[in-house]
Amino acid sequence: MDILVTKRLTLRPPLEVDADDIADFISNWNVSRMLARVPHPYFRADAMEWIERISKNVDAGEDLVFTMHRERLIGAVSIEGLSGTPELGYWLAEPFWGKGFATEGAAALIRHAFSTRAIERIESAVFKENNASFNVQEKLGFKLAGNGLKWSSARNEMVPEYQTVLTRADFLRADSGRVSRGVIAAPAQRDLSCVQPCHDA
Repeated sequence: MDILVTKRLTLRPPLEVDADDIADFISNWNVSRMLARVPHPYFRADAMEWIERISKNVDAGEDLVFTMHRERLIGAVSIEGLSGTPELGYWLAEPFWGKGFATEGAAALIRHAFSTRAIERIESAVFKENNASFNVQEKLGFKLAGNGLKWSSARNEMVPEYQTVLTRADFLRADSGRVSRGVIAAPAQRDLSCVQPCHDA
């Protein structure tokens, strides 16, 4: 099991023990309304189905998916579709908004992906009203690539979105600036057999 460690976070693949926290946080309308694929309300059974599906995709080498932890789970970050067009996704529990955790966790995963996979670009998208998420992507080095509409399962409607793209070169430029300013420590990658939640000491 790959574990990524940053200055403030521990990232590891999702486990069954995460289901309650995932369901509790994503069932918050302020979170689910900004995500494309999650229903609202969101239940523990939805979290369990996601964990099972993601585990199969990770084992097949198709996706990289990590939950983010401090004293407890605070969110998740993923790069899906590694064999085709890799796409970044993430969510953060509302009590932890505005503290830089989404940028820190996503940077760790992107750094890991570019160092271990033969990919040169990562795509993403953000609902146009989600300024905080767009700011996260700008800090990571993503560039605006287009506009579109995406179905929101939580809202049950099409929602305007910005489409974004990140190249390896753009990320390295943005990441070197963060590390040099001491904003994000370069993560250590460990291979551990962790069956319980892995938290910062």
